[in-house]
Amino acid sequence: MAPLRYALAMWVVLFASSVPAVYLAQTVGGEAGGWRTALWFIGGSQLPWLLATPVLWSLCRQWPLGMGRDLRHGVCLLLLGAMVTPLLSAVGWVLGGWLSQLHPWGSLPDRAAAVRAIAATALFAAPTFVAVIGLGQTLAFVGRYRRRGALLDQARQTALRQHLQHHFLFNALNAIGGLGYQRPADADRALAGLSDLLRDAMACPPQRTLAEEIAAANDYLALQRLLRGMPLTVQWRLSAEAWHCRVPSLLLQPLLENAVRHSGWEQAEVALEIDVRAAVVEHMLCLSVRNPDGLAPQGPPPGTGTGLRNLRQRLDALHGARGSVQAGRDGEHFSVHVRLPAVDAQEWA
Repeated sequence: MAPLRYALAMWVVLFASSVPAVYLAQTVGGEAGGWRTALWFIGGSQLPWLLATPVLWSLCRQWPLGMGRDLRHGVCLLLLGAMVTPLLSAVGWVLGGWLSQLHPWGSLPDRAAAVRAIAATALFAAPTFVAVIGLGQTLAFVGRYRRRGALLDQARQTALRQHLQHHFLFNALNAIGGLGYQRPADADRALAGLSDLLRDAMACPPQRTLAEEIAAANDYLALQRLLRGMPLTVQWRLSAEAWHCRVPSLLLQPLLENAVRHSGWEQAEVALEIDVRAAVVEHMLCLSVRNPDGLAPQGPPPGTGTGLRNLRQRLDALHGARGSVQAGRDGEHFSVHVRLPAVDAQEWA
C-alpha cells in the first residue's frame, strides 16, 4: 500500500501545479469556465500515468540501478519509456480532451492534427517518465536499504544475545562446580534449573513482554538462591502499563546478575534484597534495578561491565538514541536505570 500512497501523493502535487499552467496557456484562460476545463483536461491526461505508476515502480524493483547490471537494466528502462510514454500520452490526451469537452465524445480532430498533438504531448511527457522512474528507483533503493538494515540489526542482536548467554553460562557452571562438592543434590537441581534457563534463552524471541521477561528472571533468581542457600528477595514495583510493554529478551537477567555478583552477597552471610521498578512516563518505559553495595567487608573483584555494555548495544540497535542505560552508586546502593520506548504488546501484535 505504501507505493500506492506515494504515487497518489506525487500525482496530486503534479495535478495541483499543472492546472494553473494549462488554464493560463489555453485559449480558455480568463474565461468563466476555464478552470473547470483545465481541471478536467489535466485529470484525464494524468489518469493513465497515475494508474501505470505502481506498475512502473514494480519494474524498477526488478530492474534496479546501481546493483551491477546498470547497462542491461538501463536499456530495459529506455525501451520501456519508448513504448509506454507515447501510449500513455495518447490515452491521456484523448481522455482529457473528451472529459474537458475540447472535442466531443467519440470524435477526434483530423488525423494529422491528432498525430501532431499526441507527438507533442509525448515529448513533453518524456521528463514525466524520467521522474516516475527516478522516484521508483529511489523507493526501491530505500526499500533495499531498510531490509538490509533490519537484517544487520537482527544479526547484531543475535550475536549480542549469544555473547550474553555465554557469559552467564560460564558463571553458572563455575558456581555449580563448586556446589557439587558440598551439596550434590542441590547441584543436580541447579543443573536442571540452568537447563531450563538455557532452553528459554535459546527459544525466546528477540523481544517479548515485560511480564514474560520477569517470569524468566524469577527462574534465574531461583537458581541463585539454590546455589547460595541464602535469602534473596526482589521487590517488584511495576505499573499496570509497564507490565505489558515490549522489551528486549534477557533484559533483566544481566541487571540481576550484576546485583547478585557485585553487591558482595556471594561473599557475605547476609540476605540480599533487590528493588525493581518499572513505569511508563511520557510514552517511555522507565525501569530501574537497585541493590545494596558492599555487603561483604572484602567485596568481589570489579566487573568488566560486559552485561551493561551488551545491553547498551542492544538498545542502540533497537531504538537508537531513544534507548539508554545509566548506572551508578547512590550512597550504599547501586542503581541501573533503563529507558526505552513503551510499546504495548497488543499494539505490537
